Amino acid sequence: PGGQYLIYADRDRSLPTFRGRYRFEGNTLFLTDTSAADSSNLSTEEGRYVVVISGPSADFRKVEDENRWRADRFEGTWTSSR
Repeated sequence: PGGQYLIYADRDRSLPTFRGRYRFEGNTLFLTDTSAADSSNLSTEEGRYVVVISGPSADFRKVEDENRWRADRFEGTWTSSR
């Protein structure tokens, strides 16, 4: 699968902090931002993460990502509350 993503960094849902595209190749996730609310945060280089899923958790391990804003917030273990 592949698609588009929106990232909201605060409670204001009127303007996403980032918009972009993603795609999976095996267990590797590729992210490419296409726009940012603050243009100084826009980095069009592709980010690459290895994803390991275990039960309700997904562990995102950064392989390479020049977008520091995204890398600082995305890498790590994410858990579903469902």
